[in-house]
Amino acid sequence: MDKRKESKILHQLISTIGDLNSSFERKDISRVVVEGLCKIFSLNSSFFYSLNESREFLSIEAQSPEKIEEDTIIIGHGPVGWVAKTGELLIVTDKISENKFSHFVAVPVKGKKGILGVIGGRRSGNKEFDVVEKEYLNFFGTQVGAVMENYIYYHRLRRSKEFRDTILYNIPSGILVLNPQWRIKTYNRSATLIFGDDKNLKNMEIFKILKDEIFLGSIKRAFEKACRINNIEVSWKDRFLNINIVPMKNEEEGSFDLLMVVDDITEIKKFYDDRERSSRLSYLGQFVAGVAHELRNPLTGINITLDMVKEDKNLSEKNKKLIENVLREISLLEDMLTSLLEISKPMEMKIKRLNLIELIKTFLDSQQKVAEKRNVKINLTIQNDKLEIMGDEKKLRQALMNLFNNSIESMPSGGDFSVKLYKKGNFACLDICDTGNGIPKGHLEKIFDPFFTTKQTGTGLGLYITKNIINHHKGRIRAESDGKSWTRFVVEIPMVRDLA
Repeated sequence: MDKRKESKILHQLISTIGDLNSSFERKDISRVVVEGLCKIFSLNSSFFYSLNESREFLSIEAQSPEKIEEDTIIIGHGPVGWVAKTGELLIVTDKISENKFSHFVAVPVKGKKGILGVIGGRRSGNKEFDVVEKEYLNFFGTQVGAVMENYIYYHRLRRSKEFRDTILYNIPSGILVLNPQWRIKTYNRSATLIFGDDKNLKNMEIFKILKDEIFLGSIKRAFEKACRINNIEVSWKDRFLNINIVPMKNEEEGSFDLLMVVDDITEIKKFYDDRERSSRLSYLGQFVAGVAHELRNPLTGINITLDMVKEDKNLSEKNKKLIENVLREISLLEDMLTSLLEISKPMEMKIKRLNLIELIKTFLDSQQKVAEKRNVKINLTIQNDKLEIMGDEKKLRQALMNLFNNSIESMPSGGDFSVKLYKKGNFACLDICDTGNGIPKGHLEKIFDPFFTTKQTGTGLGLYITKNIINHHKGRIRAESDGKSWTRFVVEIPMVRDLA
């Protein structure tokens, strides 16, 4: 998918999610969902089914155009029923004629406690749903699930005396109410989480918190015209916010207040930026692979020729040392070319069930003598008896070796290399700490980029390869450091889920 189209999809997705989060009636939510599906994913028709309370069948909530889909579907029956039963995205392509195809998609709507419904639709043409669209479809299904859970919660509490306070406290979107003097009258817990727990927001003037000119202009227009304004994107500190403004009649004072619905879309932005970065690195990898192939043959020839010259008995010691220096540099270049060719190839994984504790123990035992020679003490802490994952043992050992070497090189005078194994949710976690020179704050975001290095002889590929390996295990890795005396790498890999 080209960047322009992906950017358009992301913009429409953010806009639709904003509309969903500011909709409090079931019919409005359903309408936004089916319209959003057609608009975001270019569907010719769309539908939204919800699961009934007995969890035996699905009922149609909305569809576009009308009267295309069945009113009810039994769980497990047909494509939609199958998605509701399995919780998996389904795409079916039918050939209508020689050059015409129909693509059907059904996406599970998931909440915290399971399936809430199914959304989807049909699209005609030769263009199949690609990987990016599938990821956005699953993401949209999750967002619809969150909104539906809020709706269910909203109506269960409707007759409660504490309805208003409870709903304000629990809704995931930040809610703030502004009076005509632009001061905050009330707000919910999510607003304090977005803007900082230490802030007492009540009576604060909104322009002292958010200084974005477009946002402030929208507030002014909403007060002057008592109009609703949707999807104002604001950058605040290191976060990205999407804000919807809704006027509310204040019967007691005979004026309008403004309801602000604030959503933190930083993760959506990060997801898009990561995809764009991965795309750039993919193109770079293809280019570099070609260059590496072209350089390898002449380097080999130079290496062989210099080896022959070095054996000449008439060669002076001075020239012999010069040749040895050149050969060392060629060896470094060859190592770099080998790494470049390695990262440019698709990673082949030999997945099997692994005991992460035993893998780490075995690896650390094999590096004990290396550590002793460098005056480094290895410490191992295990907080759980069983940490099993699905992984490629060879690749994981390569990642561990890269992290170990990185730590050892940062401690030229010796120090501590500490490893901690523990469980966090459904992830097996590995903390690797050293007491080395640390990583400057400005470098922390760059250390996993290819070719980034501060070493005189480094290739800048070790940590990039390590992150690639962890990503292929559906895990994640991050680095922390004080910039002067310690560094910590945190690795998280999904654990094996045993069926009871």
